[in-house]
Amino acid sequence: MENNDPKTLTKFLLEHLQQRPGMFLKEPKLSALSTFLLGYSIGRSQINDDGFFGEQGFIQWLLHKKGNPKVSFWEVVLMEEAQNDEYQALELFFRYLEEYQKEQNT
Repeated sequence: MENNDPKTLTKFLLEHLQQRPGMFLKEPKLSALSTFLLGYSIGRSQINDDGFFGEQGFIQWLLHKKGNPKVSFWEVVLMEEAQNDEYQALELFFRYLEEYQKEQNT
């Protein structure tokens, strides 16, 4: 992921992590993805890139879509929808990410 385009992270998540989560996550569940993305976010913030997490990024898109733009932790909205099943919540994450990517490409 060498450039600062937020589509690069989305592409990585959909083309690599979604296909082989065991290579990148301790377990294929939402809390492991959250930890992965937190580390990514902290690393990117060191170079002032907030494309995925910023005002126009996926996380804000998701929170607005779910009608909860002020929630502190984005994972909560997916966990509620998945009835606290982290594995199902991870699947929801990727379903919404695919929808977000399609909207961005139109």
